[in-house]
Amino acid sequence: MKSVYVSGSNYFNNEDLQEMINYLEKGIAIDVGIDCIGHMRNNMTQEEYKKALIEHFGDRLDVTLHEGVCSYNYSYRLNDNR
Repeated sequence: MKSVYVSGSNYFNNEDLQEMINYLEKGIAIDVGIDCIGHMRNNMTQEEYKKALIEHFGDRLDVTLHEGVCSYNYSYRLNDNR
């Protein structure tokens, strides 16, 4: 499945979260990137978005972890098999 890149800026914010929600609700998978220097900040912000998206979509959300050496990111899509 094709996905789009969505920036989560360098801190959790509701505007970027809403953009992520909008793409997912349209059936578009997303890859979330955090625009920061520093692995810890990236990882903390990734987790904040993951938590918020899970709270919003519940078990409809498929989450894929893309591991790196020191930092990581997630891809998301909605699961139609409820």
